[in-house]
Amino acid sequence: MPKYRYYCKSCDTEFFVYHGMSDTRSQCIQCLEDGIERLITSPTYKVVTEKSKKVGDLTNQHIEDNRKILEEEKKKAREEIYEPS
Repeated sequence: MPKYRYYCKSCDTEFFVYHGMSDTRSQCIQCLEDGIERLITSPTYKVVTEKSKKVGDLTNQHIEDNRKILEEEKKKAREEIYEPS
């Protein structure tokens, strides 16, 4: 659903509303008064400057990073001498 920006003249508030393209809104979400107007907004777009990684690639990278940290912690734990209490 598209996001539309509205302005309420009564309470001087700007807000966003998600609704279908053919739907309209006539009441403010703050003060519930009629008389709001839809403001002109520019479309949003994503600029990709480098090749994006897939979610699976990022997940695998985090797993590998954490595996290295876990191995280091295991080595530290083996090196420490624990005295029985």
